[in-house]
Amino acid sequence: MADEKLVEILRQGSEVWNEWRKKQIAGKRIDLSGANLSGANLSGAHLSGADLSGADLSRADLSRADLSRADLSRAHLSGVDLSRADLSRAERSRSERGRSERSQSERSPPETNFF
Repeated sequence: MADEKLVEILRQGSEVWNEWRKKQIAGKRIDLSGANLSGANLSGAHLSGADLSGADLSRADLSRADLSRADLSRAHLSGVDLSRADLSRAERSRSERGRSERSQSERSPPETNFF
């Protein structure tokens, strides 16, 4: 579960977050799993290697954010802005966005009305 102290820092914006992040131990895993970051302005945030699994990132601005090696599995990504974000080696195969955007052929077949 996300450390609320980290969520508070991140909600202050990417400038504050990036300054805080520079002072941390290199390679330290940042736990933001399950965090509610819906609608947050995280443009340009350095979130490389962060655990964002199960986080609510819906409608968040993650443009130009560094999400390399981040865990985005089960994250809620509807309406998120990922333009120019670095998603290299990010785990995102089980994100909520991926589930909601399945093609019609992958969904259950519609009920057939025989009468």
